[in-house]
Amino acid sequence: GALAPGQDGDEIGDRVKSDIFDDMFKHAEIFATDVGADYMRVDFFIGVPDDKQEPLFFALNECESVSGAPAFYDRQGMGEAWRDGYVLRDSWSTTSEKWTSLVEKTQADRDEVHLDSPGGNH
Repeated sequence: GALAPGQDGDEIGDRVKSDIFDDMFKHAEIFATDVGADYMRVDFFIGVPDDKQEPLFFALNECESVSGAPAFYDRQGMGEAWRDGYVLRDSWSTTSEKWTSLVEKTQADRDEVHLDSPGGNH
């Protein structure tokens, strides 16, 4: 069902929003905080009893961490390998000034769309 305020939903979606959504959100936040993730996708299974008088229930299905130092350094290493392929070629040249300008522009672009976690990895 629709989650946006003012949108019509379906019966089950409306029950999820009114009965368990806030608890699901709270559990996802606690889980992410406990594992130390800046950002976390948390999916739940939702149980819908045949008897409409019985409460809905939910259980963790899966999660995905999209933050953390190991992932940052893996990405950094892949980026450095890609960059080094150009730096080591004779057909591409740069200067320290040109490189510094490129790095600063890239960081400004990342900052503009908030790609780094609060406190930053840079």
